[in-house]
Amino acid sequence: MASVTQKSATTNSITVTASGTDNESSIVRYQFSIDNETWVPSIPQTSNEYTFNDLQMGVAYSIKVRVINETYINNGQNELNTIESSTQTITTLVPDAHLRWTGGGSSTIYIPTVNQNSMGMNNNTANGYRLDLPYSGYSFDWSAGSSAPISFCTNSNNCSTIQTVNYSSGSYKVSQPGYISFQAGVQLSITNLKLHDAPVNIVFDEPVISKVNLKLYSGDKCFNNNATCQEIPVQNSVVANNNIYIIDDSNSAPYNTRQVSINGGEWESMTASYRYYYLIETVGTYNVKVRRKWDNYYSEIEEFNVTIQ
Repeated sequence: MASVTQKSATTNSITVTASGTDNESSIVRYQFSIDNETWVPSIPQTSNEYTFNDLQMGVAYSIKVRVINETYINNGQNELNTIESSTQTITTLVPDAHLRWTGGGSSTIYIPTVNQNSMGMNNNTANGYRLDLPYSGYSFDWSAGSSAPISFCTNSNNCSTIQTVNYSSGSYKVSQPGYISFQAGVQLSITNLKLHDAPVNIVFDEPVISKVNLKLYSGDKCFNNNATCQEIPVQNSVVANNNIYIIDDSNSAPYNTRQVSINGGEWESMTASYRYYYLIETVGTYNVKVRRKWDNYYSEIEEFNVTIQ
Protein backbone atom coordinates (compact mmCIF):
# COMPACT_ATOMS: atom_id res chain seq x y z
CA MET A 1 0.00 0.00 0.00
CA ALA A 2 0.99 3.67 -0.45
CA SER A 3 -0.02 6.90 1.24
CA VAL A 4 0.77 10.60 1.10
CA THR A 5 0.93 12.93 4.11
CA GLN A 6 1.17 16.71 4.29
CA LYS A 7 4.39 17.88 5.93
CA SER A 8 3.91 21.63 5.49
CA ALA A 9 2.16 24.26 3.43
CA THR A 10 2.83 27.92 2.71
CA THR A 11 0.97 30.46 0.60
CA ASN A 12 2.65 29.13 -2.56
CA SER A 13 4.04 25.68 -1.78
CA ILE A 14 3.12 22.28 -0.38
CA THR A 15 5.57 19.71 0.97
CA VAL A 16 4.47 16.08 1.29
CA THR A 17 5.98 12.81 2.42
CA ALA A 18 5.28 9.45 0.85
CA SER A 19 5.21 6.08 2.58
CA GLY A 20 4.50 2.57 1.47
CA THR A 21 4.90 -1.10 2.14
CA ASP A 22 5.32 -4.10 -0.16
CA ASN A 23 4.87 -7.76 0.76
CA GLU A 24 7.86 -8.87 -1.30
CA SER A 25 10.58 -6.20 -0.97
CA SER A 26 11.45 -2.80 0.42
CA ILE A 27 10.28 0.52 -1.03
CA VAL A 28 13.22 2.34 -2.63
CA ARG A 29 11.82 5.00 -4.99
CA TYR A 30 9.05 7.62 -5.03
CA GLN A 31 7.11 9.78 -7.47
CA PHE A 32 4.56 12.53 -6.91
CA SER A 33 1.65 14.07 -8.83
CA ILE A 34 -0.50 17.17 -8.29
CA ASP A 35 -3.97 17.58 -9.83
CA ASN A 36 -3.39 14.50 -11.99
CA GLU A 37 -0.50 16.11 -13.83
CA THR A 38 2.67 14.32 -14.92
CA TRP A 39 4.45 12.24 -12.30
CA VAL A 40 7.56 13.92 -10.95
CA PRO A 41 10.43 13.50 -10.99
CA SER A 42 10.48 11.64 -14.29
CA ILE A 43 13.18 9.38 -12.86
CA PRO A 44 11.80 8.18 -9.48
CA GLN A 45 13.74 9.64 -6.53
CA THR A 46 15.13 7.96 -3.43
CA SER A 47 13.81 10.62 -1.03
CA ASN A 48 10.24 10.19 0.17
CA GLU A 49 9.75 14.00 0.44
CA TYR A 50 8.76 16.42 -2.29
CA THR A 51 7.83 20.12 -2.50
CA PHE A 52 5.44 21.57 -5.07
CA ASN A 53 6.30 25.23 -5.65
CA ASP A 54 4.75 28.19 -7.49
CA LEU A 55 1.23 27.33 -6.36
CA GLN A 56 -1.69 29.71 -5.94
CA MET A 57 -2.58 30.74 -2.39
CA GLY A 58 -5.79 29.43 -0.89
CA VAL A 59 -6.28 26.71 -3.51
CA ALA A 60 -7.04 23.06 -2.72
CA TYR A 61 -4.72 20.72 -4.61
CA SER A 62 -5.12 16.96 -5.16
CA ILE A 63 -1.85 15.15 -4.50
CA LYS A 64 -0.94 11.48 -4.76
CA VAL A 65 2.25 9.41 -4.74
CA ARG A 66 3.69 6.26 -6.26
CA VAL A 67 6.04 4.01 -4.33
CA ILE A 68 8.33 1.53 -6.08
CA ASN A 69 9.95 -1.56 -4.58
CA GLU A 70 13.57 -2.62 -4.88
CA THR A 71 13.08 -4.69 -8.04
CA TYR A 72 13.31 -1.29 -9.72
CA ILE A 73 17.09 -1.48 -9.31
CA ASN A 74 17.40 -4.35 -11.80
CA ASN A 75 14.18 -4.16 -13.78
CA GLY A 76 13.27 -0.48 -13.84
CA GLN A 77 9.76 0.73 -13.14
CA ASN A 78 6.77 -1.40 -14.12
CA GLU A 79 3.19 -2.13 -13.07
CA LEU A 80 4.25 -4.99 -10.81
CA ASN A 81 6.66 -3.01 -8.63
CA THR A 82 4.70 0.30 -8.46
CA ILE A 83 1.89 1.11 -6.01
CA GLU A 84 -0.20 4.28 -6.32
CA SER A 85 -1.79 6.00 -3.34
CA SER A 86 -5.23 7.49 -3.01
CA THR A 87 -5.53 11.25 -3.45
CA GLN A 88 -4.94 13.67 -0.56
CA THR A 89 -6.45 17.17 -0.79
CA ILE A 90 -4.17 19.87 0.62
CA THR A 91 -4.84 23.62 0.58
CA THR A 92 -2.18 26.31 0.44
CA LEU A 93 -2.27 28.89 3.20
CA VAL A 94 -3.75 32.37 3.00
CA PRO A 95 -2.73 35.51 4.93
CA ASP A 96 -5.06 37.00 7.51
CA ALA A 97 -7.45 39.74 6.41
CA HIS A 98 -6.97 42.89 8.49
CA LEU A 99 -9.87 44.98 9.74
CA ARG A 100 -8.65 48.39 10.81
CA TRP A 101 -9.70 51.89 11.71
CA THR A 102 -8.39 54.52 9.30
CA GLY A 103 -9.61 57.74 10.89
CA GLY A 104 -12.74 59.70 11.66
CA GLY A 105 -15.49 58.85 14.05
CA SER A 106 -16.60 59.84 17.52
CA SER A 107 -15.17 59.74 21.02
CA THR A 108 -15.90 56.02 21.43
CA ILE A 109 -14.34 53.20 19.45
CA TYR A 110 -16.71 50.39 18.61
CA ILE A 111 -14.74 47.16 18.58
CA PRO A 112 -16.15 44.89 15.87
CA THR A 113 -16.97 41.28 16.66
CA VAL A 114 -14.43 39.03 14.94
CA ASN A 115 -14.54 35.22 14.94
CA GLN A 116 -12.18 33.40 12.58
CA ASN A 117 -13.50 34.10 9.05
CA SER A 118 -16.57 36.05 10.19
CA MET A 119 -17.14 39.52 11.63
CA GLY A 120 -19.96 41.79 12.72
CA MET A 121 -20.55 45.52 13.24
CA ASN A 122 -23.52 47.14 14.90
CA ASN A 123 -25.04 50.50 14.04
CA ASN A 124 -22.84 52.35 16.57
CA THR A 125 -19.80 51.74 14.41
CA ALA A 126 -17.75 54.90 13.87
CA ASN A 127 -17.01 55.96 10.34
CA GLY A 128 -13.58 55.00 9.02
CA TYR A 129 -13.31 51.20 9.25
CA ARG A 130 -12.10 49.05 6.38
CA LEU A 131 -11.44 45.37 5.78
CA ASP A 132 -8.38 44.97 3.58
CA LEU A 133 -8.63 42.30 0.85
CA PRO A 134 -5.27 42.57 -0.94
CA TYR A 135 -5.76 39.80 -3.52
CA SER A 136 -8.32 38.91 -6.16
CA GLY A 137 -10.49 35.86 -5.55
CA TYR A 138 -12.05 36.55 -2.14
CA SER A 139 -15.68 35.65 -1.56
CA PHE A 140 -18.04 36.10 1.38
CA ASP A 141 -21.65 36.13 2.48
CA TRP A 142 -23.15 39.24 4.03
CA SER A 143 -26.26 40.25 5.91
CA ALA A 144 -27.23 43.87 6.64
CA GLY A 145 -29.60 45.25 9.27
CA SER A 146 -29.35 48.87 8.18
CA SER A 147 -29.34 50.86 4.97
CA ALA A 148 -25.96 52.50 5.60
CA PRO A 149 -23.82 51.87 2.51
CA ILE A 150 -21.30 49.04 2.38
CA SER A 151 -18.86 49.39 -0.50
CA PHE A 152 -16.02 47.50 -2.11
CA CYS A 153 -13.22 49.77 -3.26
CA THR A 154 -10.22 48.98 -5.43
CA ASN A 155 -6.77 50.08 -4.31
CA SER A 156 -7.20 53.10 -6.59
CA ASN A 157 -10.34 54.00 -4.54
CA ASN A 158 -12.88 53.20 -7.24
CA CYS A 159 -15.82 52.09 -5.09
CA SER A 160 -18.99 50.16 -5.90
CA THR A 161 -21.85 49.65 -3.45
CA ILE A 162 -22.45 46.13 -2.18
CA GLN A 163 -25.78 47.04 -0.58
CA THR A 164 -27.91 49.97 0.48
CA VAL A 165 -31.16 48.16 1.27
CA ASN A 166 -32.14 47.57 4.89
CA TYR A 167 -32.37 43.95 6.09
CA SER A 168 -30.89 42.51 2.92
CA SER A 169 -28.32 39.77 2.40
CA GLY A 170 -26.30 38.18 -0.34
CA SER A 171 -22.93 36.92 -1.53
CA TYR A 172 -20.05 38.83 -3.03
CA LYS A 173 -16.94 37.85 -4.99
CA VAL A 174 -13.90 40.11 -5.21
CA SER A 175 -12.42 40.31 -8.71
CA GLN A 176 -9.44 42.53 -7.89
CA PRO A 177 -7.45 43.65 -4.85
CA GLY A 178 -9.04 46.29 -2.63
CA TYR A 179 -11.00 46.75 0.58
CA ILE A 180 -14.48 46.88 2.04
CA SER A 181 -15.44 50.32 3.32
CA PHE A 182 -17.90 50.76 6.20
CA GLN A 183 -19.77 53.98 6.95
CA ALA A 184 -21.26 55.18 10.21
CA GLY A 185 -24.55 53.47 11.01
CA VAL A 186 -23.63 50.16 9.42
CA GLN A 187 -25.20 47.08 10.97
CA LEU A 188 -23.61 44.18 9.19
CA SER A 189 -22.28 40.65 9.44
CA ILE A 190 -19.79 39.08 7.06
CA THR A 191 -19.46 35.31 7.16
CA ASN A 192 -17.58 32.59 5.32
CA LEU A 193 -14.78 34.83 4.07
CA LYS A 194 -12.59 32.75 1.73
CA LEU A 195 -9.75 33.23 -0.69
CA HIS A 196 -10.39 30.69 -3.42
CA ASP A 197 -10.91 27.46 -1.41
CA ALA A 198 -9.43 28.49 1.93
CA PRO A 199 -11.13 30.20 4.89
CA VAL A 200 -9.52 33.56 5.70
CA ASN A 201 -8.98 34.55 9.31
CA ILE A 202 -10.07 38.12 10.10
CA VAL A 203 -7.88 40.09 12.52
CA PHE A 204 -8.85 43.41 14.08
CA ASP A 205 -5.82 45.70 14.23
CA GLU A 206 -5.78 47.95 17.26
CA PRO A 207 -6.10 51.62 16.26
CA VAL A 208 -2.91 53.65 16.08
CA ILE A 209 -3.47 56.93 17.90
CA SER A 210 -1.34 59.78 16.58
CA LYS A 211 0.95 61.63 18.96
CA VAL A 212 0.20 65.00 20.49
CA ASN A 213 1.01 67.97 18.25
CA LEU A 214 2.93 69.53 21.10
CA LYS A 215 3.38 73.29 21.41
CA LEU A 216 4.68 75.28 24.40
CA TYR A 217 3.87 78.92 25.14
CA SER A 218 4.45 81.40 27.93
CA GLY A 219 2.17 84.38 28.49
CA ASP A 220 -1.51 85.18 29.06
CA LYS A 221 -4.34 82.94 27.74
CA CYS A 222 -2.01 81.17 25.32
CA PHE A 223 -4.60 78.47 24.62
CA ASN A 224 -6.49 81.04 22.53
CA ASN A 225 -3.79 81.99 20.00
CA ASN A 226 -2.96 85.15 21.94
CA ALA A 227 -0.48 87.11 19.85
CA THR A 228 1.38 88.29 22.97
CA CYS A 229 2.35 84.76 23.95
CA GLN A 230 5.89 83.61 23.39
CA GLU A 231 6.35 80.19 21.79
CA ILE A 232 9.04 78.12 23.44
CA PRO A 233 10.87 75.46 21.39
CA VAL A 234 10.04 71.89 22.42
CA GLN A 235 13.15 70.14 23.71
CA ASN A 236 14.19 67.81 26.51
CA SER A 237 14.70 70.64 29.01
CA VAL A 238 12.60 73.82 28.80
CA VAL A 239 12.96 77.02 30.82
CA ALA A 240 10.12 79.58 30.99
CA ASN A 241 9.40 82.75 32.91
CA ASN A 242 6.23 82.98 35.02
CA ASN A 243 4.26 80.14 33.41
CA ILE A 244 4.02 77.64 30.60
CA TYR A 245 1.05 76.46 28.55
CA ILE A 246 1.33 72.86 27.33
CA ILE A 247 -0.85 72.65 24.22
CA ASP A 248 -1.99 70.00 21.76
CA ASP A 249 -2.23 72.12 18.63
CA SER A 250 -5.01 70.04 17.09
CA ASN A 251 -8.65 69.79 18.07
CA SER A 252 -9.62 67.12 15.55
CA ALA A 253 -11.91 64.26 16.53
CA PRO A 254 -11.88 61.57 17.69
CA TYR A 255 -9.06 62.36 20.13
CA ASN A 256 -11.38 64.11 22.56
CA THR A 257 -9.12 63.46 25.54
CA ARG A 258 -5.60 64.73 26.02
CA GLN A 259 -3.82 63.81 29.21
CA VAL A 260 -0.85 65.09 31.16
CA SER A 261 1.15 63.57 34.01
CA ILE A 262 3.32 65.77 36.22
CA ASN A 263 6.30 64.30 38.10
CA GLY A 264 5.03 60.76 37.65
CA GLY A 265 1.61 61.49 39.10
CA GLU A 266 -1.82 60.40 37.91
CA TRP A 267 -2.86 61.21 34.37
CA GLU A 268 -5.07 64.31 34.28
CA SER A 269 -7.26 65.52 31.44
CA MET A 270 -6.11 68.69 29.72
CA THR A 271 -8.61 71.54 29.51
CA ALA A 272 -10.63 71.70 26.29
CA SER A 273 -10.87 75.16 24.78
CA TYR A 274 -9.82 76.61 21.44
CA ARG A 275 -7.00 74.11 21.86
CA TYR A 276 -6.39 71.51 24.57
CA TYR A 277 -4.04 72.92 27.18
CA TYR A 278 -2.51 72.45 30.62
CA LEU A 279 -1.10 75.40 32.58
CA ILE A 280 1.86 75.30 34.97
CA GLU A 281 2.53 78.61 36.77
CA THR A 282 4.23 77.68 40.06
CA VAL A 283 7.98 78.16 40.28
CA GLY A 284 9.81 74.84 40.17
CA THR A 285 11.09 72.05 37.92
CA TYR A 286 8.68 69.45 36.55
CA ASN A 287 8.82 66.24 34.57
CA VAL A 288 5.95 66.37 32.07
CA LYS A 289 4.36 63.57 30.05
CA VAL A 290 1.60 64.18 27.51
CA ARG A 291 -0.53 61.76 25.47
CA ARG A 292 -3.76 61.44 23.52
CA LYS A 293 -6.50 59.04 24.58
CA TRP A 294 -9.33 57.58 22.54
CA ASP A 295 -11.56 55.12 24.34
CA ASN A 296 -9.07 52.62 25.83
CA TYR A 297 -6.31 53.37 23.33
CA TYR A 298 -3.38 55.75 23.82
CA SER A 299 -0.81 57.50 21.70
CA GLU A 300 2.91 57.43 22.29
CA ILE A 301 3.98 59.66 25.16
CA GLU A 302 5.76 62.98 24.69
CA GLU A 303 8.08 63.61 27.67
CA PHE A 304 10.19 66.63 28.66
CA ASN A 305 11.33 68.64 31.67
CA VAL A 306 10.27 72.23 32.31
CA THR A 307 11.54 74.81 34.78
CA ILE A 308 9.42 77.82 35.76
CA GLN A 309 11.48 80.72 37.16
